[in-house]
Amino acid sequence: MLNSELGVCITQKIPRGWTDILKGSFADPQFDPQGATDLFCYNHNTGTGAFFVTAKNGQFDDGTPLLDRQSKVGGNHRFISRWTHIVFIPILAIAFPAPHINKLLLFYDAASGLAEVYEADGCGNINLKKQHRGWRTSWTHIIAGQFGRSNLLFYDSPNSVGEFYYINGSGEIQLIESWS
Repeated sequence: MLNSELGVCITQKIPRGWTDILKGSFADPQFDPQGATDLFCYNHNTGTGAFFVTAKNGQFDDGTPLLDRQSKVGGNHRFISRWTHIVFIPILAIAFPAPHINKLLLFYDAASGLAEVYEADGCGNINLKKQHRGWRTSWTHIIAGQFGRSNLLFYDSPNSVGEFYYINGSGEIQLIESWS
């Protein structure tokens, strides 16, 4: 049984072979009414990723008991690039008829300097929003968060260089500040 910072015990095993597991909020709330944590699992060796939703005690809409467990949402996603970094970036979008969260995933390949921004649709699918080429190939850390006007921190550990960026819901990225 896996018990971690997710705050939920998972009694069914997540399939083996994932090299990266990313915590986020990827599932449609109607699919996951218990508000449990979602996962994006990625295998660097095969370039395959998949979404899983963890579920807490309760019941499905049809009355079937819902025990602490995980379920795969959607199919596998196959990528040509072998991503070295994957970051979940929730972005609040104030739009009509109601505000919502754009659920972005930033994929970065340090070997090629290629990055792609995808949006999760809540049903296990992802849609490419923007592709970026020519990025620095020495980023060792990419962290999402609220850092003043920026929502991404990039850090190059060997060179002690950092940069703050802002990424919007369309996947456009803008440098806010850098330091060395």
